[in-house]
Amino acid sequence: MRKFFVLFASLLLMISLLSCKSGKKPDISGTWEADIMLKSDLAEPSTTGDIVKAFLYTKQNIVLTFSERGRFSKKVLQEVDRVEFISSSEDVEAAKEYFSRYCNKDLVFSGEYEQKSSIIVFEVSKVQSTGEEVVSYDEYFAKDPSIGADNYCENYEMKDGDLILNGVKFKKIERKE
Repeated sequence: MRKFFVLFASLLLMISLLSCKSGKKPDISGTWEADIMLKSDLAEPSTTGDIVKAFLYTKQNIVLTFSERGRFSKKVLQEVDRVEFISSSEDVEAAKEYFSRYCNKDLVFSGEYEQKSSIIVFEVSKVQSTGEEVVSYDEYFAKDPSIGADNYCENYEMKDGDLILNGVKFKKIERKE
């Protein structure tokens, strides 16, 4: 009976080992690009003192570059696409120009990343904004806390050759030599 139990346990162990995936993480090295549209709710004081409520639509082009050694660069190009007012008949072009001062800037984040089973952990160390020098994350955050956290995670998967980060599909950019 003991031999049967040992044989049965060994057989189960072999089956489980053979059926397990290798645990190898997908290769995400290279450059990836996505275009998205963001919709933000806004409540800003107007020139008359009333609160203007609007939806701000911002186009973003995101280019992510991953090295094989755990370094990354994330370039975010953004611009105001349109403003839709909810509670006011403000001048659309004036509002678009006003919001453009805050949104029409390009940011480049760089640092290190680590792939886990279904997430990528990003650790931002440097930031560069349009026309400015590269500074540490802490320096940039002190003047603009809207850039978010320096350490964050995003769910990812590879599907049909695309990289999907938090539901956003990135296409791989092939380098021409």
